[in-house]
Amino acid sequence: MHVRERCYKSKKRMTVFLVIFMAYYLYGPEVFAQTFSPQDVEEMGIAIGVIRERKAEMIEDFFRDLFENIDVLRKDTRVRDAILEFNGYVNDDGLSPEKDVIIWDRLYKRLYDKQGEWLSDQSRKYGYWDIFLINQNGLVVWTEAKEEDLGINLDIGIYRTSSLAKLWRNLMDSGGTRIIDFERYDPSGGGPAAFIGGAVVDRNGERLGAVVIQIPIDQINLIMQERDGMGETGEAYLFGRDFLMRSDSIFWTQPSILERKIEAEAARKAVNGESGFLIGPDSRGYNFLFSFQPLNIEGLDWYLMAEIDELELQGKWKEGNILKLHK
Repeated sequence: MHVRERCYKSKKRMTVFLVIFMAYYLYGPEVFAQTFSPQDVEEMGIAIGVIRERKAEMIEDFFRDLFENIDVLRKDTRVRDAILEFNGYVNDDGLSPEKDVIIWDRLYKRLYDKQGEWLSDQSRKYGYWDIFLINQNGLVVWTEAKEEDLGINLDIGIYRTSSLAKLWRNLMDSGGTRIIDFERYDPSGGGPAAFIGGAVVDRNGERLGAVVIQIPIDQINLIMQERDGMGETGEAYLFGRDFLMRSDSIFWTQPSILERKIEAEAARKAVNGESGFLIGPDSRGYNFLFSFQPLNIEGLDWYLMAEIDELELQGKWKEGNILKLHK
């Protein structure tokens, strides 16, 4: 299912459940019961943390789809044949398999265009940031984005310590599919990059190399930055075990992935494996309602937080507009 469709279908349920939950938690069952019906009170068990849980489900589905897609790609015979043909180009031109590749001569360009058309279609279809073909010696023989890593040897070249190189080594050692968390990646302007990849094997099961996807940040943000039910001050975001954000904040004008550190007590509880909610100060000392949980994403220690300013909730209640919080 496309990310936008997931967002659309969750809006109405998320809005209603969250406002019921927040009214109950902030003002107690007596006041809550005077305003909402017994059926509303009964729904509290469903309502607690529903926005957080729905976003968690969508993010986990997104990564599950990525794992499925990379597994299909790595087993596609066209990927295998492409790596073999690029290896033939390296050998036929007398290039050392342990050196960077001389790219963009006439033969290479013809091969790039021939093998890359359908991979480019895959990239556009799923909105990937980039797709890579890397052979068993670490040569990046094809990329969609044509950044500075194209033609570079990840084993001994200038990007040998990069996150892409770490993932390639992991795949060559272990096979299967693997993912690596956000790190700064020089070929992408030094910005944060996360990768998911799969080992490619020949007909005898020997590893030929890897196919790798650079995970699209915009699709993560599309899920996390959807505002329905979050009022004026609310937002939801991802963070890692290092407490640095793994999605961009809607309130920051600059990217916040690997930049903004989450210092709320709720974040520490999430990293300790807890799920729940609490009211407490954010890094500026303002009281927020935080709803938090760990995520179940293979290979990543990520956590999800939904938060909204306590004063906004109180104001909405006094105005009698708690059910219009999302507007």
